[in-house]
Amino acid sequence: FLMAICFFSKNKDKLFLYIYIFLFLTILVLCLDAFLQYFSGKNILGYVSNSRNRISGFFNDEFILGSYLTRFTPILIALFFYLKNNRQKYSIILISGLSFFTVLISGERTALGISLFFYISLFIFVINLSTKNKLFLTLILVSVLTLTISSSTTLKERYIKTTMLQINAMTENKEDADIGIYNNQHLKHLKVSYQIFKEKPYFGHGNKMFAQICFERYFVPDGRCSTHPHNFLAQIFVENGIFGGIIYLALFFCLIIYFFNAYRNKNRETLTVLLICILSFFPFFPSGNFYNNMMSIFLYLPLTVFFALNENKRPQ
Repeated sequence: FLMAICFFSKNKDKLFLYIYIFLFLTILVLCLDAFLQYFSGKNILGYVSNSRNRISGFFNDEFILGSYLTRFTPILIALFFYLKNNRQKYSIILISGLSFFTVLISGERTALGISLFFYISLFIFVINLSTKNKLFLTLILVSVLTLTISSSTTLKERYIKTTMLQINAMTENKEDADIGIYNNQHLKHLKVSYQIFKEKPYFGHGNKMFAQICFERYFVPDGRCSTHPHNFLAQIFVENGIFGGIIYLALFFCLIIYFFNAYRNKNRETLTVLLICILSFFPFFPSGNFYNNMMSIFLYLPLTVFFALNENKRPQ
């Protein structure tokens, strides 16, 4: 897939323009539809979210709206820089703002965290502004985020109340650390991941084996077992061992090296898409299933766009 996109991008002059137009229209429709579902309870197709404080839009029973926009909007911004179409400047600002607010109302906490880090990093490393203006934009972004969450009961419950309950669960029983840890579901996954990892530490149990092993050998009805550990690094170590973990971390640090090289060269489109690649592969964020089809799109499409943009910078 990566090589195909690189090939076609070098041989089809307007490929990036077509991708830009397609992404722009897709993100715009998704955002408008999400706002309709958020305020009316139904989206344009009549889908009703089956969660009290999350929305899904066109994705119906899959709560991936925020993740989709978080990964694809940076590609749109990167292509805007690449195409150098200043007439679209206000349009890209509008669509970026709509996308950020849609991620916010989607109720996906990890997606919102990644999106927030992305835009702040965009202000700091990519946008050509004075330090004062960069700080001002960051302050505005954080202030708008805080005010929006605090003014909505639904968002406050999702982002503040739920998060605080999980944090408190870690310390509510100080006499028995295990009980306190087991009250936080993400930490339950990490603890059982470590137990499974110790069985085959070097090469792991194989892709997508966490669920089978957990339910067969470590199951307790407290939520510790799931389809995956909800953390990329934990999943890689369980399923691919230390060997797989080294490859994963090597890729992550290679992305950081590429990022600083792009920063030195003031390459805005490469910097933008590398930001979302680094944040997507960041080993300590809660995450989906690394070997899931949808997650592969979220991870490898930005990576593919990076290599395609990088390839097009080279002499023909």
